[in-house]
Amino acid sequence: MILSPLYAAQIALTQQMIHRGNAFYPRYHLAPPAGRMGIPNSLIWFEDRYHLFYQHNPLSAEPGRMYWGHATSTDLLRWFHEPLALAPDTEADGGGCASGCAVNDNGKLSLIYTGQHTAQYEDTSGQSLCLATSEDGVRFEKQGVILSPPAGISEFRDPEVCFHGDQWWMVVNGLSEEKTEQSLIYRGNSLSEWTLAGSTVSVRDPIKGYADHFIEKQRLLLTAPGEDIDPVTQDRLKRPPIRSTETLHSVQGMPSAAREPNFSAPLSCLAPDGRRILIASMLSPGPVVPTVSQGWAGYMSLPRELTESGGKYLQQPVREVINLRRQTESLPSGRLRESRIIHDNALAIEAELCWDTGHITAEIYGLQLGSGARLLIDQQAGWLTLHRCYPDVDLDDQQRIRLPEGARISLRIFIDVSSLEVFVNDSGQVLSGRIYPRANDRQLSLYAAQGEAYLLRGELSELS
Repeated sequence: MILSPLYAAQIALTQQMIHRGNAFYPRYHLAPPAGRMGIPNSLIWFEDRYHLFYQHNPLSAEPGRMYWGHATSTDLLRWFHEPLALAPDTEADGGGCASGCAVNDNGKLSLIYTGQHTAQYEDTSGQSLCLATSEDGVRFEKQGVILSPPAGISEFRDPEVCFHGDQWWMVVNGLSEEKTEQSLIYRGNSLSEWTLAGSTVSVRDPIKGYADHFIEKQRLLLTAPGEDIDPVTQDRLKRPPIRSTETLHSVQGMPSAAREPNFSAPLSCLAPDGRRILIASMLSPGPVVPTVSQGWAGYMSLPRELTESGGKYLQQPVREVINLRRQTESLPSGRLRESRIIHDNALAIEAELCWDTGHITAEIYGLQLGSGARLLIDQQAGWLTLHRCYPDVDLDDQQRIRLPEGARISLRIFIDVSSLEVFVNDSGQVLSGRIYPRANDRQLSLYAAQGEAYLLRGELSELS
């Protein structure tokens, strides 16, 4: 019997799960069941749960032709691995089912994705947009190509779709033959019928899930929705793109990932209660990914809540994380000299620390995880630094941000086997990265050097 590519890949993935190494596998972050997890494609609430779709190579932990992985959750923290959603098994997507998004089309969970024609997955030529739909949110049926690139466009990918007013709108990243980046905007009465509405200056790396904000700003600059598009619309692609500072600000005003090397391709969705949820990939960059030898690679960040304040977007861990707390204990407050162990084997931990900056004489103070990760507060210089040093995987780097002003510094620190994320005050600043401690090198300590630090309040919670 000849198995379909989707079914054959699912069998191979199940077999790999049996042999997967778990030395760095997370407890409450989403990682692939086995194989390689790439960037997230879409996060959507559909039929009483969140659905997250991601780029996935189920056949190997190394890069390769992309499938769509699929996981669901009711709380954004406990994930269930659903069957593979898409496999590269047609002429339109035989080179890979690349980036895309998911929408709810009148009760149908619909995936709009980039079909890669060529078998060379690095080759970005030969792309078209495809559609797959599902009645139950698990099994997807491909509907074929719904849109091909217009004349003069050599790269055509990353569709982002939303329903606005009385029709569908879509933003597609395009690259002209002259290597000019553009965002092409389409409108349609259905997900399979689209008309080009215009183009605008390309927005580099916008946070996915904000197509509605993008289109709301742009549609007034384009042909009015009630008018027919005349044949010369295609010629707009040859004209200078529309430039709108307001639009660029609205999209690029999202939290920057520049300080977080393990925080890429962020996307967002609206929760049923109206919160804006953000999630991103924490796949380690560079040639050495220590989990590859264990049969898996890739990792999603802790989901974050976005709130707007004064034109800036603040981010905090989703409130559901408190439901993971299995055991919480208070840490002794007061003066801290030298080092104090607060946990012998920190695998899945949340630590809340509030420091009194008015009573600090230490040159540096903070938190140490084993011998490889240290959070340093340098009050004199005004920096908060995350230093990671793991020679086994050729990792030695520092991330730093300016200390917030005020008499107190509050930190929420999340450790999950091979990740560390630090949320600073309510400012929306975050430091995060993958960590790779050796076995028995997970002591968690508070420390102060060359003086005293003062801990106003501290809590340590075991998470499960």
